[in-house]
Amino acid sequence: MEWVKVSESLPIKNGFYNVYLETEEGNQIHSLWFTDVRWYFDSILWSSDESISSTSFFVDVIQWSELPEKPTD
Repeated sequence: MEWVKVSESLPIKNGFYNVYLETEEGNQIHSLWFTDVRWYFDSILWSSDESISSTSFFVDVIQWSELPEKPTD
């Protein structure tokens, strides 16, 4: 898996990618959806009372990489 700086290149097609973020809480790695020229973060939370909350927003990504190959049986 090779990391690519966003300043050098963006993914060619829309889809999920691993991304490296620098946040107020520290450095983080997530899998985010890339669409056109934006990175999209979507968080869905289920609580014990079965209510659902959703938060969606765009984030600034520092580096990205392709997802690894799926596991084999």
